[in-house]
Amino acid sequence: MNQINQMNQTWKKCVFVGFALFALMVSKVSAEVLYSEDFEGTGDLHGTTPDVRTGNFGTDASATWQARTGPSFSATGGIPSGNKGSALLAFTPVTGQLYELSVDIRGTSSSVDNDDKWLGVGFSQNADLTRDMSANRGYAWMSIVSDPDLGQGNRYGGSNGSNSDAFTFSRTETWVNLKVLLDTRDTNWSASWYVDDVKVTDTFTYTTNPTINWVGYSVQQNSKGVYDNFQLSVIPEPSSLMLVGLALPLLFFFRRTSR
Repeated sequence: MNQINQMNQTWKKCVFVGFALFALMVSKVSAEVLYSEDFEGTGDLHGTTPDVRTGNFGTDASATWQARTGPSFSATGGIPSGNKGSALLAFTPVTGQLYELSVDIRGTSSSVDNDDKWLGVGFSQNADLTRDMSANRGYAWMSIVSDPDLGQGNRYGGSNGSNSDAFTFSRTETWVNLKVLLDTRDTNWSASWYVDDVKVTDTFTYTTNPTINWVGYSVQQNSKGVYDNFQLSVIPEPSSLMLVGLALPLLFFFRRTSR
C-alpha cells in the first residue's frame, strides 16, 4: 500500500511539473504589446498619447502621435477629408525579433476613381505628415482600396512603392483587418502581409535591410474611411517549447520507475 501511495504522489508531482512547464511555455509565446491605440479620444490625433507605449523593443516610452493637421487625422480614427497624409509613432526595429503590426479599417465609397482611394498601414523611414506611406519611403507596408465593395490591395517591400505585389481578397464585412509581420531574426529581414489573418502574397526577403524610423498608417488623397485597434506587438520565440519536450520523457520515466 505504501508503494502505491508513493507512486501516486510521484505521479502527481510529475503532472504538476508538466502543467507548470506548459504555463511557462504559454507565457513565453504570448505577444507583448508595444504600441496600442483604440481611437477613443476627441479632436485631432496629432500630439496625443497612444493608449500603450512601452518603450521596449525599439519603441519610444514618451512617443506621441505625429499626424497631419488642417485637415487632420482624428483621435476617433477619422482621416483627413480629401487629402493624403500619415499618422506615425517613433519606432526603430531591433534585430532578433518578430514584429506584428495590425489595424482594423472600415472604408467607405466615394465617387472618385479608385486610384486615389487607398488606406494603408506599415513602417517608414521618413515622416512627412502631408504625404502617404509611399512618399515617406515606406517599407513593409500595405494598402487597400477604401471602397467597401472592392477587395483590392497592394503590398510593398521596398521604398517609394517598389517591390510591390497586387492582391485580391474576399470582402464580406465592412471592417477589414490588415496585418504586417516584420521579421528581424535572420541576417536578412523579411516581411509578410495578411488580410483578416489570411496571407495574401509571398513573404518578401530584403537583400539590404531597410532603415525604419516610424510605424503608423496613411491615406491617399481621396480616401474615405476610419481606423481602429491599431497595435504593434513583438512575438517572443517559443524557446520554452524545448522545456516541454524535455519534460515529457521525464514524466514518462518517473511514471515507469515508480511502479
